[in-house]
Amino acid sequence: MNQRRLLILLFFLIVAASRLAWLGARPVAHDESLFGVYAFHLADGEGYKYDPMLHGPLLLEAQALVFRALGDSQYTLRLFPALCGIALIAALWLLRPWLGRAGLWSAALLLLASPSILFYSRFLRNDAPFLLASLLCVACAGRAFGRGEKFYIIPALLSIALMVCIKENTIFVLFGMACYAALLIGMDQFLGRERRRRYNWHHPKLFDHPTLPTRRLALSLIFPLCFLLGALLFDQLLLTAILPDLELVGSAPFGVKFTLNRLAYIGFIAYLVLALSCNYAIQLLAERDGRDGVLHRALELIRRNVWLCGSGLLAATLLLLLVFTVGLTEPRTLLMLFRQTVAYWWHEHAAQRLGGPYHYYWPRLIVYEAPALLIVLVGAVGWLAQSRPARLIALPLCLLMIIALAIVNRGGFIDDLLNGPLACLHMTCIEHLLIAVMFIYWPLCYGVIQLARGRDRFSVFAVFWFAISLLCYSYAGEKAPWLTIHITLPLIVLAGLCLNRMSAWIEHRKTPRPWRIVGAALFALVLIWNAFNCWRACGPTSGDPREIIVHNHTTRELDAVAIEIQSLDEPVAICGEAVWPLTWYLRNQPDVLWEKPEDPHEFRIIVCNVNDFDDVDEISAIRERIIMRRHFELSYIDPYNPIAADAATPIQRWINAYHHLPVCCEYFIHRRITQKGTDIISASCAEQKIKVLRLD
Repeated sequence: MNQRRLLILLFFLIVAASRLAWLGARPVAHDESLFGVYAFHLADGEGYKYDPMLHGPLLLEAQALVFRALGDSQYTLRLFPALCGIALIAALWLLRPWLGRAGLWSAALLLLASPSILFYSRFLRNDAPFLLASLLCVACAGRAFGRGEKFYIIPALLSIALMVCIKENTIFVLFGMACYAALLIGMDQFLGRERRRRYNWHHPKLFDHPTLPTRRLALSLIFPLCFLLGALLFDQLLLTAILPDLELVGSAPFGVKFTLNRLAYIGFIAYLVLALSCNYAIQLLAERDGRDGVLHRALELIRRNVWLCGSGLLAATLLLLLVFTVGLTEPRTLLMLFRQTVAYWWHEHAAQRLGGPYHYYWPRLIVYEAPALLIVLVGAVGWLAQSRPARLIALPLCLLMIIALAIVNRGGFIDDLLNGPLACLHMTCIEHLLIAVMFIYWPLCYGVIQLARGRDRFSVFAVFWFAISLLCYSYAGEKAPWLTIHITLPLIVLAGLCLNRMSAWIEHRKTPRPWRIVGAALFALVLIWNAFNCWRACGPTSGDPREIIVHNHTTRELDAVAIEIQSLDEPVAICGEAVWPLTWYLRNQPDVLWEKPEDPHEFRIIVCNVNDFDDVDEISAIRERIIMRRHFELSYIDPYNPIAADAATPIQRWINAYHHLPVCCEYFIHRRITQKGTDIISASCAEQKIKVLRLD
């Protein structure tokens, strides 16, 4: 075995140890208990009914298979996400044509030492499997359409189906890919607008025929209608024939019952969009537009590999059906599931059940992903220094834009708009608007300049992927720490590209060896710092509520309560907040009442909320209050909320934020905080308490 293979083996042993060691040591969290209990019931043969609150059913089905194969325990509870976390780092190899050797190893090391990705690779949620599916989708689509490797078409389509089966975040990934494709095609056609030639298809007379406009118009009108009717028939007739016990929508023939006006309105809009798209696509098939013919090459790839595309679509459709129907045991149609999912999550987005400020993810990225952010920042400064158009055109326009926003905002005009008519943007101050504008402006500038020069297109996609992910998750009304990793992955891929370019630049300039050693030492130091953060947030003794990567921390006191209950052979009553996660701990425990008992004297142990069962206190011999969860709401890394009352202008807000900088550094390095009500407003601790009543 040569040194390279030995190094790869040693690296993956470290990866496996980081994901699998002490996997069951941490107490089970609220969300983990939800997924674990439903997966346990599915593995036990009790079935599963799709609920959009738990996202796609793939996680529960995979976890049920783990329980069936290896048994149910706190270790196997987190085994499937841990395996996905290992596979995520292995899947980076698919990006090697763009990352290069230096970028691939750098990105792999950053993924290994990422506290947020490591934590949620050891946590039973949908996010680690979704991260793996999204990376596979990006890599396979890039290899298929960017490099012409046709056999990656089927994995690309299957990975999209996997994302749909895992979580609704699929729309953000596909939106980022669509934005990049639109810029790529638009720039290609703009640069090649004077270099057109006829496209010689294998049926050349088809487009040379004098009746081409008539045929194109006929196809543009007929194809969308057939597509819509086919989708409706497939969803309502074909699946009804396969699954006769299907719960139909209404009592009309074939279960089709819509409001006529709504169906006509939606159908007309969809038909119009499809007709225009079809007309444009046929025109592009007839002519090879653009400098490089990007769209032409993509369509040509699909045409020449129509059987591969058809097989991929068929396999993806079958995967969706099998997963969402739990192996055809729970009959339902994809259209019904789509309507149910969209309605539920749109309501959650509007209600902002887990709300947060627009900049919610920035503090978490700075605290846990500072190395990747610093690398990308250095790469951006280097690109700005080397790119003459960026310095002479893009940078002055950016400064003028900032000055214009400051002038328009005189008297807090924009702040009033954001808190009034534009409240739907979920921004509360001009800084939020400025962040959004910059993350739209600079990726566009970078994309236009790089594509105009014919440079690496994947770097443009990586910039778009990171920027659009940050913008989409910042806009979304549902904000949670676990969503941070969906921004972290494109950030780390972008950091790998930056390090690959830095390595090439060092080789080209023939930088002296001492400077290379200094650079490698600095990179090693930031990795060690992140590894230290990984130990604090994800180690076997973790559970510190000051770690903001977790929504709430289940205390080990609840573990002790669960162990005591399991040791008894008597009825137990549990209600209130303690139901989750004790439902997981007591999944095999008989005689558990999961609601308020009518006669408390029948139970020796009652677990309830602190404010409940005042009547039970009178007959209880021992009363014990236990903190079930802790959650710190940090405000000193959020300089806008605590100082909004005495800081009306952006300048005052930034001055106050500067005064909070020492406190931020104390948290960043030592996780030191001060409670609310002291001289510096910095944090408040939200605790959920339960009461354990032992009746003698």
